[in-house]
Amino acid sequence: MQETTPESNPLQETETCTQEHPQTVKSFDPQFLAQICVLDTEMIIVRTKRKRKTMIAAQVTITDFFGNILLHTYACPASQIISLNTQYSGIQHKHLEACPPFSLVRRWVLDIIWNKIIVGHAISNDLNALKICHPPNLVVDTQKLAPVKHAVGKFCPSLKDSVRCVLDRTIQTGSHSSYEDALATADLFRFFYSKGILNDTINWGMYYNCDLYASNQEKHQDKCN
Repeated sequence: MQETTPESNPLQETETCTQEHPQTVKSFDPQFLAQICVLDTEMIIVRTKRKRKTMIAAQVTITDFFGNILLHTYACPASQIISLNTQYSGIQHKHLEACPPFSLVRRWVLDIIWNKIIVGHAISNDLNALKICHPPNLVVDTQKLAPVKHAVGKFCPSLKDSVRCVLDRTIQTGSHSSYEDALATADLFRFFYSKGILNDTINWGMYYNCDLYASNQEKHQDKCN
């Protein structure tokens, strides 16, 4: 896909899917929906200047509530690459040869999500891979939403299982793609919102762990290099 840049403790698991959802359809509030950004990344393993191994985003996709692409790009890390994790990420060396540096892509992401509600599946992983903190009351993790967990029958359902059970759709048949996963997450969130299950509020309290990145800018910078 062509690169797009912005203008400026698990419980017992079962394999049974349940699809009991309200039949009423909620009208869309344009002002509220304009605040929504859906984020997904694919990650590789790098070694930082302090010789630490860490996951970093090497492909980033952001959509709006309706799945329109706001950003889709690869990101080349400044750190030494240990593994591209290709089996899962789908990322190959050729994808990183002429793409923007991670630091620039991170800045694009920050510009897009500033003061916005960001939605993602297990989104703490994506935010940590981007070395970004975001106000917790502006973060929605679809993996933690009760109707998603209920539909799949798991405490921490994967995006693949969530989409299969809720939307009757198959994704991630091969390696992952942040583009496919972001669209699937947007569809998942939109499904429950349209059913009236989610309220027009930004205070869902879907917290994520950003302790490693919240203390100061130097710590962010070290993780990026």
